[in-house]
Amino acid sequence: VDCPVGALSHQFYGAWEWHGAATHVAGMWLAVLEMGERMADKVGDTSFAKDCQVWQKLGRQSLESKLWNHGSYLLFNDVSSGRKDDTILGDQLAGLLSCRLHGIDDVFPADRVRQTLETVKRVCFPAAKYGSATARRPDGSVTLDGKHQSTDIFLGECLILATTMIYAGEA
Repeated sequence: VDCPVGALSHQFYGAWEWHGAATHVAGMWLAVLEMGERMADKVGDTSFAKDCQVWQKLGRQSLESKLWNHGSYLLFNDVSSGRKDDTILGDQLAGLLSCRLHGIDDVFPADRVRQTLETVKRVCFPAAKYGSATARRPDGSVTLDGKHQSTDIFLGECLILATTMIYAGEA
């Protein structure tokens, strides 16, 4: 679930440097592995389905051990360099939405989803008149690390967050 070095083009927020494991990326990649396993099963490719299962298991372990941070996931954590960022990304659970839209198992544990959404509501909601701030520091202050991508409110990310919340039972 780690971003390759110099991976600005390997994640959605291209103005923002992320290092090592990154929650937004990890959730999406783990969802893709779930989809890959399902497709492999459908066409009878048991070897690739088994590979996907192994990669999912390792990816989930990496996600939880590197990125869970008492109430939400870290933005990123590069364990090799010690560089990490605890910025709260509003749509950090985008991988869950992908899973629900494709009818596959969730990549995030249910208790983590509940805690993360509570944190996002506490930190990112008050920073926006409508919707949710894209990202904020855990104390609610602005982060400029991602330039406009960390300070603005983006409709797409608000829709991902809102839909994720609905799928997670947050009517």
